[in-house]
Amino acid sequence: MQAEAGDLDRQLRDRLMEIPNTLLDAVPDGADEAGNVQIRQWGKPRDFSFTPREHFEIEGVRPLMDFATAAKLSGSRFVLLQGGVARIHRALAQFMLDMHITRDGTWYHEGGPISRKSLAQLFSGILRLDEDGRYYLVTPVERWAIRVDDVPFVAVRLEVQGQGREQRLTFFTSLGHSVLAGEAHPITVRVDADTSEPSPYVLVRSNLQALIHRNVFYELADLAVEEPVDGQSRIGVWSDGKFFPIDGSAATA
Repeated sequence: MQAEAGDLDRQLRDRLMEIPNTLLDAVPDGADEAGNVQIRQWGKPRDFSFTPREHFEIEGVRPLMDFATAAKLSGSRFVLLQGGVARIHRALAQFMLDMHITRDGTWYHEGGPISRKSLAQLFSGILRLDEDGRYYLVTPVERWAIRVDDVPFVAVRLEVQGQGREQRLTFFTSLGHSVLAGEAHPITVRVDADTSEPSPYVLVRSNLQALIHRNVFYELADLAVEEPVDGQSRIGVWSDGKFFPIDGSAATA
């Protein structure tokens, strides 16, 4: 049931990202860009000793802009970019999207924290970890790389049901995700090779993990028991019928 609810939630977020922005009633109607009304202006436009060209007028650019195919796909005012033009477009978009997630799970944009939880939740719904090891925000038409200090989520609360092998551990992240640790959502621990400090994680979805907050890890430690694993005695916790070692003796970072 939880997996189905998570899948429906992702589908809903994907659909919401496809809904176009609704204009305010105060926005004037116009046949083209000449009908735009300037509300305010910041700075002073530069004066050039030559007449600047539109980007599509630069030699070699126009052949790499496919307007005809784009019009068939989405209508007017859209273009498919190819080759070097596509790469520089991606680089410029990436330069303008300065977003990263710190180790404590805070989302930052342009150097400032995103204070609206709902906005961070929206972004988290389109977050992906690619095979190249980088994190991306992915929509049906765009894809932007963002910086992530460790992992994108932090588990800040633990709910325990049952005891022993019947125990069920549900983690809650700072963005409202709930995850039942088990076969599909394993708990892992990495130990820093230099500091010997353990870092526990729980899988949230796909290959996206949540760092288990230190206070929550202390709660796990109180629930820990000793069990044989591959011929060795390990310290760990049970959840949803699975035993997860948390002593970190088998993994280092």
